[in-house]
Amino acid sequence: MPDIVAQRFKPSFAALLGLLALATLISCAYRRAAFPFWSDEAYTVLAVRARDWGELLLLNLRNEETPPLYFALLRLWGLAWGDTSEATLRLFSAVCLALTVPLIGWLGALLWDQRVGLAAALLLAVNPFCRYYGQEARAYTLAMLFVAALLLGAYAYARRPGPRPWAIYILAGIAALYTHYFTAFLLAGVGGVVGLTLLVAALRERSRVRWGALGGWAAAQAIVLLALLPWLPGIAYQFTARTPGPEQRSGALQFVISLIALGSAMPDGSTIAALLIVLVGLALIVALGVVAAAGTLEQRLFVLGAIGVPALCVVLILQNESQFSARYIIFSSIGYALLLAAGLTRRWRGQALTRTLLGLLVVTSAVYALSMAPDSRRRGGWDSIARTVERQARGGDAVFFAPPYTRASFEVQYAGIPLRLFGVDTFAQYYYERGNSFGQLIDAEALRARLDRGERAWIVWDRTYIQRLPRPDGAQIEEHTFGSTTLLLVTPAQVSAWPAGETSTAPGCAGMASLEASQCAK
Repeated sequence: MPDIVAQRFKPSFAALLGLLALATLISCAYRRAAFPFWSDEAYTVLAVRARDWGELLLLNLRNEETPPLYFALLRLWGLAWGDTSEATLRLFSAVCLALTVPLIGWLGALLWDQRVGLAAALLLAVNPFCRYYGQEARAYTLAMLFVAALLLGAYAYARRPGPRPWAIYILAGIAALYTHYFTAFLLAGVGGVVGLTLLVAALRERSRVRWGALGGWAAAQAIVLLALLPWLPGIAYQFTARTPGPEQRSGALQFVISLIALGSAMPDGSTIAALLIVLVGLALIVALGVVAAAGTLEQRLFVLGAIGVPALCVVLILQNESQFSARYIIFSSIGYALLLAAGLTRRWRGQALTRTLLGLLVVTSAVYALSMAPDSRRRGGWDSIARTVERQARGGDAVFFAPPYTRASFEVQYAGIPLRLFGVDTFAQYYYERGNSFGQLIDAEALRARLDRGERAWIVWDRTYIQRLPRPDGAQIEEHTFGSTTLLLVTPAQVSAWPAGETSTAPGCAGMASLEASQCAK
């Protein structure tokens, strides 16, 4: 594969990409330990800190709708460092994003030229959406890295079929699917357009070499899919043993919004965020028009495979899916960045406008990425909550979590005396296997039983997910607020004050055990 771009990929270009990757790593690693693990990251940490590999796999199955490769690699990363703190685990995501930057630059040089490659690498490096997940202990940037590798392998094979790009595509495709299931949409797009290209060439030339190349590509798709066979029971469990989420949202609408924003970040209400969305929306229209009008068939097919087909798959398959999130299209960010770079750097009569738009886009993205406030879920203060409980806890105390699935955020921070924890130990075990409701606010029956026995209880209340929390009557409540999370120490009165037949008489929130989160929020 390197011989294809021996003349285009010059040392100075490689040095610029290397410097950009280093700058991306340093800027993403900066202040990466400034906030404690939040709920999603906490489930990552539980897997990484598992007692053995068998427990890691079990936790992955019961807590995630994500394959196990990321968690296994992150566990090895933590073992190599001898540390599983916020800084160490998040650094792995920063490294993955930094390594993706030069790969997209290389791909841009292959498809267009070095100017496009450098502009695309810069756009990806400053993209706030990618940088957000480059500072989070989740699988997204590792999957992006594998996607970049499979795109390079696919392009090289389409241009000059051979064993090296064939092997790169297969290995990267398998790794991508074992990292995140949503990479399948991009694999479908890339596999389809490259296969179509090879089929057209075979029909036109009718040579044994061309038919052999097409057969090799078909075999590559089959090998990638067959590699998932050992994990099919895991996929079946993760996607069938589940309940609907607490919200019903339109997946198609979310995707359109994310497409317009190019995943820069969902609007946070700030002026610069609104400006960035306008710039990206305008730039996408201009860039798409330029590439469609002046691009080669190869370049148009790349846009179709990397952006068009994945978008269609998301809209058709995940429409009205309650758990769809904009982060699931992060794998198409490479295609978006290349499309923008190609459309806004191409020489044409209106290039002054497009170059200006590109400059504004890069500057605005960089400013927003470096200045945007942390998500409210990252301001939960879980470390402060754990330290408070550690200082004041007594033997026999219990900790309740509202909602129950936030237990992991506390568990990975707490290092005090053993306490009884009432919340989700694993998602599947709590919700699917035990039949609990996903909208349940708190284990109210157990809380009432403890207070009736005169035992103290701590309640960890995550206000990001629950706006109002039912509180028991007739008990002394000591309240501590840390960011978006509140810690309540409930000390019961000598005589139980629970009304007969109810678990709480808080206004509008009677009957804690059966109350749905959405009802209480009203």
